[in-house]
Amino acid sequence: MVRAKTPSAVAAALLIGCWSHGAAAAPKKQNAPAATLQRQLQEMRTAILRGWDPAGFEGTITVRVHLKRDGSLDGSPEIVSDPTDAAHYQAAATSAVRAVMQSQPFTMLGPATYERWKETDIEFVPADLSR
Repeated sequence: MVRAKTPSAVAAALLIGCWSHGAAAAPKKQNAPAATLQRQLQEMRTAILRGWDPAGFEGTITVRVHLKRDGSLDGSPEIVSDPTDAAHYQAAATSAVRAVMQSQPFTMLGPATYERWKETDIEFVPADLSR
């Protein structure tokens, strides 16, 4: 799951149902910009997950990224999920950060919606790799 962190992105995410907190179901008519942004963020996440090895970890790791307008990283990715005692957590978290760094620049993100994706949380869930 990808979460954009700006207020307008939060509103858009709630409208299109991309937050995992059981918010609202997607409305029948999505406005084009929100639907386009959701598709772009999903493309970004798919590209990143291709390079991730969960190393046997079974939980969720959340990584926050700050991005420049060209889709490249603006600083290092930050693990924002709480560390667990799981034996494979550290290896999976390190792999998540590496996958983000190796997948940039995220050229699939449109510059017109930069304010909505410049700070984004990416959830790494092993079960999502089989989808």
